[in-house]
Amino acid sequence: MEIQYDRESDMLYIGLLKRHSTESEEIAPGFVVDYDEEKRIVGIEIEGGTSKADLTLLDVSGLPLVDLVPTGHATSQALGDKKTGIG
Repeated sequence: MEIQYDRESDMLYIGLLKRHSTESEEIAPGFVVDYDEEKRIVGIEIEGGTSKADLTLLDVSGLPLVDLVPTGHATSQALGDKKTGIG
């Protein structure tokens, strides 16, 4: 699962499965669900993310985080990665 946010477009994307989207459906204004070829939900796009979600806090509970592998830019910032110059 992955969560991405694009500041320029104010788009929040929650990817549920690492599969290609073949179909999309707007289920409510600003909420688009992406489906794969087998009609499984692979992601949710939220237009106007800052007005529909609190992007200042990510509370994760009840997930099996034993095998969690942090990746990406935010991880480097949180860890203060001086090697890459990020953070």
